[in-house]
Amino acid sequence: MGTWLALAYARRRALYDLPGQRRSHVSRTPRGGGIAPVLVFLIATPLLALNMADVPASLWWLLGSTALVAAISWVDDHRSLPILPRIAVHLLAAVLLVLGALGVGDDLPAIGQRLLLVVALVLATNFWNFMDGIDGIAVMQSAVTAALLAMAAWLAQAPPVLLPALVLLAALVGFAPFNLPKARIFLGDVGSTTLGFGLAGIGVLGLAEGSWGWALWPMAAAPFMIDAGLTLLSRLLRGVRWYNPHREHLYQWLHRSGLSHPRVVAIYLACNLLLVVPSVLLLLQRPQRGVALWIALWLLLSIIWLLSRHALLRRVKRGRPE
Repeated sequence: MGTWLALAYARRRALYDLPGQRRSHVSRTPRGGGIAPVLVFLIATPLLALNMADVPASLWWLLGSTALVAAISWVDDHRSLPILPRIAVHLLAAVLLVLGALGVGDDLPAIGQRLLLVVALVLATNFWNFMDGIDGIAVMQSAVTAALLAMAAWLAQAPPVLLPALVLLAALVGFAPFNLPKARIFLGDVGSTTLGFGLAGIGVLGLAEGSWGWALWPMAAAPFMIDAGLTLLSRLLRGVRWYNPHREHLYQWLHRSGLSHPRVVAIYLACNLLLVVPSVLLLLQRPQRGVALWIALWLLLSIIWLLSRHALLRRVKRGRPE
């Protein structure tokens, strides 16, 4: 219901993403539909949490900081904001969540860990936005990541962590018919950035509650983090402005090589089912090997990314469809 309202609102306010050289769609499409699953997450989670006997403060910090990211992104969907104010709000939200959930830390290693978490939250927020470039891919990856986090929280018997993961998963399932197989409305920045922050935030919540170790969230989110991270690194090494719109992610090269949006999403879904899900299941069985499994999964996906991108670049240069 929320997405229907968002669709009507976008049409009335003329909030459209138009086709262009740096976009992967061919017709104007309303944006900002992500406000529906985001509001479900921000409203349903605290209402359901009221039924819990013991709600940790870290859950409220997660919801409050996520609302900050959603607010600045909602404004950005209406009028494009410069990058600095957006990053400043992302950074503020990350600091509030990490300090609220974990505290400042009482020694140098603990402080360093918290700084790494802040950086990871900001990166995840923007990486999810970078990866939201074809129909359905961000919704699919977000749903898979939320499902893995929910499973881990259920096995850890941590209802305060399980709740937001399940609510977010349910909200994504509700939104999916509007975004797959062909998008009637896009998530917009309010959807993509908030999903990135919210999923990483649930990872921080699980850390704060002792539900899992450091390796779980980076493994569950690996396909997006690897694709966005290596693409960003390659652009930085070439001296290109990393925040400018482009079509250089692996999923975009797959589409430019002639594959349809659903086929590209199916490839990323297969990567999740064949590599990410088994790795996370193994991690849950052997948490003491978390770092080794994390490194192995990221290394494998990085090799696949490099080989695939090289092959696709050669294919496009030979004159195949773009």
